[in-house]
Amino acid sequence: MKPTQRHTKTRILPAICNCVPQKKSEEKRSFVSCAGTQSPRRLRMMQKPHSAPAIAAFDFDGTLTRTDTMLAFCRFVRGNRLFVLDLLLLSPMLVGYVLGIIPNDRAKQQFLRKILGGMEASTLYAQGGAFCREVLPQLLRPEMMEKLQAHREKGDMCLLVTASLPFWTAPFAAAHDMVLVASAPEIVAGYFTGNLAGQNCYGPEKVRRLEAALAEKGIAPPYTTRAAYGDSRGDREMLAWAQ
Repeated sequence: MKPTQRHTKTRILPAICNCVPQKKSEEKRSFVSCAGTQSPRRLRMMQKPHSAPAIAAFDFDGTLTRTDTMLAFCRFVRGNRLFVLDLLLLSPMLVGYVLGIIPNDRAKQQFLRKILGGMEASTLYAQGGAFCREVLPQLLRPEMMEKLQAHREKGDMCLLVTASLPFWTAPFAAAHDMVLVASAPEIVAGYFTGNLAGQNCYGPEKVRRLEAALAEKGIAPPYTTRAAYGDSRGDREMLAWAQ
């Protein structure tokens, strides 16, 4: 689920009927483009040639995957029956979110507190590993995984820059030799509170965290070859960063 502005949010309501939606909204598709293809799901890739080493930043939900993985992960953890019950109990909040009354960040944290809040972090990480093995392969976009593999084969530094939590994104990043740049969960005494520790990794925050991650690797501006892949408004700053 991605942040705040009304016209930028990822819709939750369709997920009530289909917890792992297969299509992105028309709004999100309108920001997707790539030369040389006519696919309605094509992705924008911004690249500026410099000398090696190269940097490739990938969004996760809707870019490497076909759908919002937070909903899919929550469904996996809770099971179908409890997940549907959770959605029914959260329906007033979800309606407020869809109507723009409740901001995206607030709705996201209410959602996480209800469904995952109070669980042991170690359990959630273990569930994330199982989710990556059992569910995530069916949600990945083959053409984007090929692009990721091509960057890896060239020796590029690949980063996974996402608003999704590391419970399920960290195993994926580790399996594909990617540096993870993600929203951080608030962990207290070993338990996930359901809140985020810091800002949601979205929009300008993606670029800030991306550059901080590069700095930790000893990479500072001016950067070398940069490529970024994304599918929504929340990726615009990161795409512009790659120009």
